[in-house]
Amino acid sequence: MKHVLFLFSIMTVMTAFGAVYSEDDSAAQTKGAGSALPDISLVVNALAGYAYTPGTFTNFQSNASIDIDEAELNIESSIFPGVKARAVLSYSGDGGFEIEEAYANVLSIWDFFGLKVGRARLGFGKINPVHPHAWAFADTPDALQNFIGELKGDGADLSMIFPLPFFVQLDLTGCHFLGSDNTGCNVYGFGGIGRLWTSTSLGDFGEVELGLSMLSGSGSESTNNVSDSLVLGGADLTLRIWPSPQQRLIWQSELICYNRTVDTNAMYNRLGYYSYLGWSLDKSWTVGARYDCSQTNAMGTSVEDTEFRQSLTGILTCNLNEMTVLRFQYRYCFTDNSQDATLQFIFGMGPHTHPLN
Repeated sequence: MKHVLFLFSIMTVMTAFGAVYSEDDSAAQTKGAGSALPDISLVVNALAGYAYTPGTFTNFQSNASIDIDEAELNIESSIFPGVKARAVLSYSGDGGFEIEEAYANVLSIWDFFGLKVGRARLGFGKINPVHPHAWAFADTPDALQNFIGELKGDGADLSMIFPLPFFVQLDLTGCHFLGSDNTGCNVYGFGGIGRLWTSTSLGDFGEVELGLSMLSGSGSESTNNVSDSLVLGGADLTLRIWPSPQQRLIWQSELICYNRTVDTNAMYNRLGYYSYLGWSLDKSWTVGARYDCSQTNAMGTSVEDTEFRQSLTGILTCNLNEMTVLRFQYRYCFTDNSQDATLQFIFGMGPHTHPLN
């Protein structure tokens, strides 16, 4: 309850920021002054899958699944010149209904700063701030799933673009992490995140982006009044190449270093990464592959706790239109020879189908 009151107080201050620093933002003034109804959209992510692990005897119904992985109602509007607000209400088969995101965003302060306050997916690494139905694959890479889960929190994020000849941005976040089994977030308590990233154009040929992230928070044992310190470091690299107007090659990789100290006596160091390569043949078809290599976040020293789990995933995506995606992927795990196949169907409706753009 204290976080909610704190967030509402800061949102009020943000509106004042917008009034003072948005005088030069004529486009935002026009939208903010004349827009009475918000942009509303619905995005649905449906999954059907089959998983098989050698040596385990189960029937077809135990291995097969089909469900609505997530349905999101997106609401966005300018609430004041230079200030936008957004809320994402989501439903998932596992967690039920929740307010996934609800924040206000001051777009520009003195041309170099931005401020976002509320509940949001947090900016550690490249893809966590992006909703999963906007990813190039149907599942979460092992390194992200094991170490951060769906990293979300209530707090404030200050971004700064450095006045340099090339683009460099620093994002600093202070928040209360929404760690729990229900939210899928693996980080708990109060903490902070920093991300420094840069993007360089390769002319008409493409662009390259590099980011470095750091996180400080607590592990799940902190809920039992046990000291559980968690520090993560991350690096991400994205290369985009456009051989022609309708073709694109993308190479995207992320590395996460995980350090956890429980009760000042036991320290666990883990490592994980993934690398994705995708080729858009035209506006409709994309083929890709992702390699995962990651340890788990288990607190132990056995082989099962410390070994690297390696897998390779093949992905075929068809963009039926700007708001509808059909995807098939097949994953093979080299560690235990397990296999799974997934069919994903995503559709959106409304004027603000941002995840499919």
